[in-house]
Amino acid sequence: MSEETTPQETTPQETTPQKPSRGRDYAIMAIIILVALVGIAGAGFYRDEIVGYWRFQAWNTRPLIEANQRFIEAASNGDGQTVASLCQLDSGLIEAILENNQLTGFQVMIGLSSTDVSLKRAVPTSTPDIIGPEFILKTGGYAMMELSFPGSHQLILSWDRVGGEWKVVGLGWGEAVPGG
Repeated sequence: MSEETTPQETTPQETTPQKPSRGRDYAIMAIIILVALVGIAGAGFYRDEIVGYWRFQAWNTRPLIEANQRFIEAASNGDGQTVASLCQLDSGLIEAILENNQLTGFQVMIGLSSTDVSLKRAVPTSTPDIIGPEFILKTGGYAMMELSFPGSHQLILSWDRVGGEWKVVGLGWGEAVPGG
């Protein structure tokens, strides 16, 4: 005798949609809020650096380097008119020497005394060793370029963006280190 087997009836299981885990949602929201708070705090703490970076357009140093090179070439050739156009002479930080309304040099501090320095003495050659630009982004900020004339001196130029153009707003002088 053979027994017949009948297939058992199966009932489809009802699937209920899974509710998203509230814990997971809260964790995601907490992470988003934490990231936003850290971003706001960081932007507040680094405000000067962020504003300075954008104001100087520090991602593109080519205009600054080109202005620096024009300054070097003009000063080494004694072209006071071009040098004057590249300087912010009313900044209060540059003491210009004018003869017949032409810029002929600068007054700089050498040691503890103020000394008149002609353009040719300040920039004796159009091929100095150049260090920079270095962006100082605190308290308004500036860009610094150091021109080193081996065996002679260093001329430190502080540049700022004035009216969309790079201008020298300050000068520094350093004597050459003997044997250096």
